[in-house]
Amino acid sequence: MLDAIASKTSLEAHDITLSYGENAVLDQFSLSIPRGELTVILGPNACGKSSLLRAFARLLPLKSGSVSLNGKNIRKQRSKDVAQQMAVLPQMPQAPEGILVRELVGRGRLPYQSILRQWSLEDARAVDDALELTGIQDLAEREFAALSGGQRQRVWIAMALAQDTKLMLLDEPTTFLDLTHQIELLELLRRCKQERGATIVAVLHDINLAARYADHLILMRSGALLKTGTPEQVITEANMKAAFSLNAHIIKDPVGGGPLVVPC
Repeated sequence: MLDAIASKTSLEAHDITLSYGENAVLDQFSLSIPRGELTVILGPNACGKSSLLRAFARLLPLKSGSVSLNGKNIRKQRSKDVAQQMAVLPQMPQAPEGILVRELVGRGRLPYQSILRQWSLEDARAVDDALELTGIQDLAEREFAALSGGQRQRVWIAMALAQDTKLMLLDEPTTFLDLTHQIELLELLRRCKQERGATIVAVLHDINLAARYADHLILMRSGALLKTGTPEQVITEANMKAAFSLNAHIIKDPVGGGPLVVPC
């Protein structure tokens, strides 16, 4: 299956196994991320969602198997080369004290800096474009620490966009946001996909928001892949029972038209 869709993907896991001590978190896990789509990883707590994302980002060592980025083993690529292809936003990232929004977004350009190449007009344009796409131009000269939670998440997304990669990995980007800000953030990710052709992989907890916004879902259970596909293929009564031990009816979302989970 991997070979059949390899031309459409930019990120692949090949039989990866990941352990914390003697405890296996992922066991011979293989899948491909569709290019140009918003993919959401779903599953119950402690099923390995964030570990999978961190393995993709080469932030965790693998016990076996490999991850390929644009057809090459990610472990054999230079860090700077990887950073020019993939932006990673971890859970609860930390910003330096006193930093301004524009300065923080500008840090997305670090993979392109060197002794021979300092800040350029191209970097400035990338930052301006990211500020505009995320709608935070008016916040550019404000201190990051003074912003609300929703505004901060937009700044982090802007920093990832300024990195100017075609692939973004986001670990629980809606955590601690109220529902309104969660929807705003997911609408922003949809725009990034549509306007920039970005491939986005995000870990989310809200099944119904994932079903509405994702093109592609990965459903996990106990470190294993339970189901992958479109929301209609993944969000079924049987899969909700198998993954979450949840009895539910699946109805049509009156707004998005996709599946909607109603616990029963």
